[in-house]
Amino acid sequence: MKIKNQESGRSLIEVIGAMAIASVIAVGAFAAYQLATTRMDRTITTEELRDITRNARILFAGRDNFGGISVNFMVRMGALRNDTPPRIAQDFSINAVAGGGFAINLYGLSHSNCLWISMQYFGFISGVIINDMHLGHPSEHCTNGRNNTATLVVL
Repeated sequence: MKIKNQESGRSLIEVIGAMAIASVIAVGAFAAYQLATTRMDRTITTEELRDITRNARILFAGRDNFGGISVNFMVRMGALRNDTPPRIAQDFSINAVAGGGFAINLYGLSHSNCLWISMQYFGFISGVIINDMHLGHPSEHCTNGRNNTATLVVL
């Protein structure tokens, strides 16, 4: 008499192989999601900075300086909807600077966003100061963690 050896289902090797393939796909999808989110945040931040600059210039048109400019003043005057910081920052402020311009100060930037903002060319920004360092290329002054500050000077 012959014994029939019938197997049904999947072997352990097949299950492990399927799980490995699913893991690779999941990691790739997560990386793509993070990249898309970062690009979106940076695009929105660029638009927010452009709006702040444009609205400040409109609000202070006819004046020879930006004395008295602040986030609260711009919100009260309707030049900003609220005091929510630009997308990549944890906090921000706006203040007048010597020479008749103003500065947008971004606080709590991650290392990668600090590098990004230090290497961006914003046609509406006159200069970038990272972590209060004026010498060298701004990207040299970005530190690890979310403790970076960028000062965007508008003249």
